[in-house]
Amino acid sequence: MRKIRLQFSGCLLPILLVSGQEAGENSDAALAAKVQQLASQGQEITWKTDPTLKTLGQEVLSLLGNRETDRFREAVGFSDEEINKLLSPGSTPEQIEEQIEDFHQVWQEVNERIAELFTLADKLKLPKNEDFFQFQDAKMGRSLVPPWGETVVGEEIEIRFKLSEAAIQELGESYQGEYALALQAIIRGDQGWKLVAGLSWQDFPNTILGAEATAQYWEEREEAYLRRHGTLMPGSKGPEFTFFSLTGEEHSSKELEGKVVVLEFWASWCGPCQEPMAKMQTYVDKNPEWKDKVEVLALSLDNTTKQASEHLEKKGWHSTRNVWGGVGAFESNAPSVYKVRGIPTTYIMDAAGKIVKAGHPVTMDIPGIVNELLAATTE
Repeated sequence: MRKIRLQFSGCLLPILLVSGQEAGENSDAALAAKVQQLASQGQEITWKTDPTLKTLGQEVLSLLGNRETDRFREAVGFSDEEINKLLSPGSTPEQIEEQIEDFHQVWQEVNERIAELFTLADKLKLPKNEDFFQFQDAKMGRSLVPPWGETVVGEEIEIRFKLSEAAIQELGESYQGEYALALQAIIRGDQGWKLVAGLSWQDFPNTILGAEATAQYWEEREEAYLRRHGTLMPGSKGPEFTFFSLTGEEHSSKELEGKVVVLEFWASWCGPCQEPMAKMQTYVDKNPEWKDKVEVLALSLDNTTKQASEHLEKKGWHSTRNVWGGVGAFESNAPSVYKVRGIPTTYIMDAAGKIVKAGHPVTMDIPGIVNELLAATTE
């Protein structure tokens, strides 16, 4: 038996798994194996290659239409029986009870997100009618096969939908347009995808509330995300910032435009920063194709450039672009605009400057994310 803890942008998820099931144990095992193969090869997983992703999207829309949380959890959450099946035969009653309790705690956070989902639905005056919500598409930001290699984890899932003609007739033309919901993380089992973290609004027509009220909603949502996760929200534009070379010249983030950026906040005195910084050097060294396309910016929050320079020289860390935040450490410009509360903190931004991932670097597959972003720009 192995207890695995995954962290999805601030949500710590405990998973207890045993060895993989035999293909004959479940009629959907062949499709599950195909999905795992696609993920291991870095190929895109869509609802067309895996119809159970569409099934998940339809369940989310059913939740929006009927507001029945118990039914939703039964459909897309891990039941106590399913959790029990994940455990090895030798698990003690105490271990089983502990694991079930862990999953219940995970779902408590999901319930909080569902409540927020309903709050906006009520504000938009969307009626409780499942027939009004029509599935359009389901896209997965990224997928990965975790270290134990017996399942697939999906992150940043977007469920797009529209309202039916009957809904538009009842609600009015202002409800025409694209709608989208976002799921933070899902796990693929033999029977399909299970929701394990995050459920929120991602898009709706600003004609419903008006441009000003819509903008205010998104601003408040970003503030709520910051309070919950300690970083700016992925999907938002990374703020412009200033920084300094280790010899004192001032620079602007504008010079990074057009590049994928890995922005690492660290300091020489920060113990937990040392291992991530060492790994940053290897990422650059092992990926020469990143040259001129990726900027790995290691921004020191030391009090002086001397402190940072001496530490970098001692460690031999010269592969990253090493810079300084400026006077004030956490109060200097870059950590201020990026709301950095603790270090290490890493932001990954695409070539358009949009935040793709943010949080503690140990929770990220940084080379994998960067390479996916580079591949997307060449498609």
